Amino acid sequence: MQIDDHTLQRIWAGQEQLLAENLRLNRKILARLTFEPVRVELHRGAILMALGALPAVVILPWIGNFIYEHWSEWRFVLPAVLLHFYVLFLVALRFRYIHLTLQITYGEPVVEIQQRIAALRKSSFQMLKWVWLTATLIWPPLLVVCLQGFAGIYAYALFGWSWLIWNLLAGLAIIPVVLWILRRLGESKTAGGYFLNRSERLLDEPIEPDQGASV
Repeated sequence: MQIDDHTLQRIWAGQEQLLAENLRLNRKILARLTFEPVRVELHRGAILMALGALPAVVILPWIGNFIYEHWSEWRFVLPAVLLHFYVLFLVALRFRYIHLTLQITYGEPVVEIQQRIAALRKSSFQMLKWVWLTATLIWPPLLVVCLQGFAGIYAYALFGWSWLIWNLLAGLAIIPVVLWILRRLGESKTAGGYFLNRSERLLDEPIEPDQGASV
């Protein structure tokens, strides 16, 4: 039985397509094996971020109830609303980090994965910076709300307006010191910095020959 040239070309085209598909699947499997430790480390960092947001599940309803109970008293409502938005802001920063982590596709080239990890590091550092900066300002409202909510103590009468205002001004004055400390710490000393550092070290490690042979 003779095979004409047209039939032979179709057979070869089918074989080439099958070979290309097999190579694609092999590359996908190899990428999963190679980047699985990286994925695990990054997801551990994301889990840490999620755990850090869990207290908000209790804090936000409590603040909402506090606002409801003191709705006619602006001296309590104003700091409580500020505190409420502050907690929401911190939760949003954490979920942004988690979103960036889940957006990483481990079949991408190593350079692109490294760029995404760099974006994660920047996001983590920005979160740390905002937490430190706002903590110097948010604690007077926190003090007012907690004293009234937990102990029924009127903070304005206990400390006086001047004391609260001076502490707020002190918080503003300490911001340059906080910025200096953050610059000294660098982006590696963040909440997810440990896992990001491990992920980058894993990406820098060479692929073992037997790893590729086992695919």
